[in-house]
Amino acid sequence: MSKAQILSMVLFFASINSLFAWGPRGHKIISQIAQKYLNKSVADSVDFYLDDISFVKATYWMDEVKMNISYDFMKPWHYVTIPVDKTYVRTKNPDIINVLENVISKLRNKKAGPKNEVQLALKVLLHLMGDLHQPLNCGFARDNNGFSSKLRFYFKSTNLHDVWEFEILEYQSTTTEECLVLANNLSEAEISGMQIGDVMKWTQESRLLLADVYDFKGNKLGDEYLEKNSRVLKMQLIKAGIRLAGVLNQIYKK
Repeated sequence: MSKAQILSMVLFFASINSLFAWGPRGHKIISQIAQKYLNKSVADSVDFYLDDISFVKATYWMDEVKMNISYDFMKPWHYVTIPVDKTYVRTKNPDIINVLENVISKLRNKKAGPKNEVQLALKVLLHLMGDLHQPLNCGFARDNNGFSSKLRFYFKSTNLHDVWEFEILEYQSTTTEECLVLANNLSEAEISGMQIGDVMKWTQESRLLLADVYDFKGNKLGDEYLEKNSRVLKMQLIKAGIRLAGVLNQIYKK
């Protein structure tokens, strides 16, 4: 293989990574946490509709199809952009908030449609519940949800959005087991409290974290930033998994 071909492949996979929300590692962690908190009968119902697609794989299906132009209409579904010091204004344009609300409403309807439509709705739900808990997916218009905030994370040139989506997770090789250690310290009351609320409440919670996300000077992020935000990021993965399980338990409760 020539150097040009190798470079082309590197750039191709880099472009895919830049499109991922949380990246495969993050979505895998969220899905495995959710499975821990799913009722057995609910897990069976979800598996029935997912058919031959595993629960874990279904959570990052929406990222896999981003390279397929047939699914370009889904790209705005992954995020919402709100100006600084402004509140969310509902429009007819699809965004992560109204798409998630609609898909949850659809799945709660016991006549949600044929199996393939229910499967699609589930894949959207599984993925976007994770995306909603990445603060920059609910970010500011001024820097395009962090994509325009160019910086260096240790020795790598990147942007703020990607730092939170996968750079920190990959740098620390974060695992589901690490997150479950934190989750196991939560009381039943704390877990139930996390599951109370709706899409708008969880969006507002993610937005409140943006103050910490942008709390740095210059354009170089390293140990100090990592130490301050690593646990916050892991807790967002945990909340996403626990809340995803809560939504599914409510939809498919007997």
